[in-house]
Amino acid sequence: MSSTTHRRFDPWRTAPVQEMSRREILQTHCFNIDQVAFDSLAGEPFERDFIHVKHGDTVGVLAVTDDGRIPLVEQYRLSAHRWTLEIPGGHGSSHLDRPLDIARRKLEEEAGFQAGDIKQFLRIMDMPGYSTQYTSLFYATNLTATQASDFGPETPRPALRLVTPEEAYQMVLNGTILDAKSLVALLSLHNGLLDHYAAEGNSNGAPPYRRIACHSGLRRAGTPNVAIAIAHCFSNAGGRSSSSRRMTAHWCLCRYAMPPVSSDIRCPGMAQTITPG
Repeated sequence: MSSTTHRRFDPWRTAPVQEMSRREILQTHCFNIDQVAFDSLAGEPFERDFIHVKHGDTVGVLAVTDDGRIPLVEQYRLSAHRWTLEIPGGHGSSHLDRPLDIARRKLEEEAGFQAGDIKQFLRIMDMPGYSTQYTSLFYATNLTATQASDFGPETPRPALRLVTPEEAYQMVLNGTILDAKSLVALLSLHNGLLDHYAAEGNSNGAPPYRRIACHSGLRRAGTPNVAIAIAHCFSNAGGRSSSSRRMTAHWCLCRYAMPPVSSDIRCPGMAQTITPG
C-alpha cells in the first residue's frame, strides 16, 4: 500500500496523538526539559522528552557591508568540541526581548557593526523533533563599524572574517560552514531570495554585491557594445542562480551602461540612456 498523498498540506490539521500529562524534569537559565506522556490513535501510550525554550526565538544576522562583504564570526562551540564559522547570532536574556532588538545587539557585540537597515526574512524550526526552538533570520545593510565585545571564556579572542558572497558560498559547499542558521541564510543570499530586501534598503537600488559584480563586469568588458557588457555582467555574478545573475546584468546595464543602450533593454523608472555612474 502506497503512503503517497495528493492532498493539500495543512500543518494545523488534527494531531494523531493526544497529550495526557507533562512534568518538568530539568531547569536551566535558557531552557527546561519536559517529560510528556501521549496517547496515540491506536490507544498505545508513550513518553517523549522535549527541550522547552524560555527566551523565545534565537536570531541569526546575515549582514553585508557597503563593499559587499559578509561578516562571519569564529566561535568555539563546547558541545561540538570544535571551532565554527557563523553569521552573528544568539538568544535574548528574557522572553520580553524582541528578535529585532536581539539581532541588532548581536550584530554589534559579535561583529562590531551597527545596521542602518535590518529586516527579518525567514523564521525556521531548529530541531522540531525534540525542541520548541525557532530561529529568526535577519538581513542587515548600511553598516557602521563599532567595537565588538568578548564572547566569554570559551572564545576569549573572537575573530571576525569578512568574505565575499561567493567565498561564503564555497565555504558552504566544501563543508567549512556547518552551522544551520548560517547555511540557510547564505544559501538564501546565493539564490537571490534576498535581492528585494536589499534593494529596499539601498539608495542605489541594488545590493552591494550586485554593484560590485556590475562594476567589475563593465571594466572587463571595456566596450560600448551592450551585448558584450551583458555577457560580462552576467558571468561576473559568479555562482549565483541564473535568475539572480540575469537581474544583476539587467540592473547593471540600466544603471551604468555605456551609451548607446539598446532600445530593447527596459529600465523602469530610469532614462533609457544613462551615463556611467
